[in-house]
Amino acid sequence: MLHLPTPMLMGAPQGKTYAEFLAHITARATSGTLPWSASAYVSGKFLVAPAARANSMLGTPWMDYFNGITSRVVQHALPSPESLDEQIAGGLKVYVEVLAIAPKIDFRSLNRNGFASSEYNDGEVYAASEIVELLAWVGGAPVRMQPNLGLGPTPYTW
Repeated sequence: MLHLPTPMLMGAPQGKTYAEFLAHITARATSGTLPWSASAYVSGKFLVAPAARANSMLGTPWMDYFNGITSRVVQHALPSPESLDEQIAGGLKVYVEVLAIAPKIDFRSLNRNGFASSEYNDGEVYAASEIVELLAWVGGAPVRMQPNLGLGPTPYTW
């Protein structure tokens, strides 16, 4: 039986460094920087600088849609709680592609990566978004997540 290494253990592709990865995701972030404490109800390609966890979120970016603050959205979208800790401790940047979708009247709760988001279904309409793609440097290598599809982490090359 063939066992392939997990993305976190494979190391950087083609000898690439975090500095090269940062330059790449900065160039892809055509919408600029999304502040850690801002609402993530936007559409665009953003660079995010993870910091302390804060605030709340309706729904989840994991296989669904959300209404929330960037910090909780990224926490749910990353592969693990440890990967968020790594981003914060290392001062690493994350790339996110966010898609604002039609407002919703219901949001499901999910406990993921150490945070339980809030459920909402009282009939009032709230803005909603999805995370189409997240790129992060995890365990010494770039990984790609597609939270809205429940996919990742997979090795990322460019």
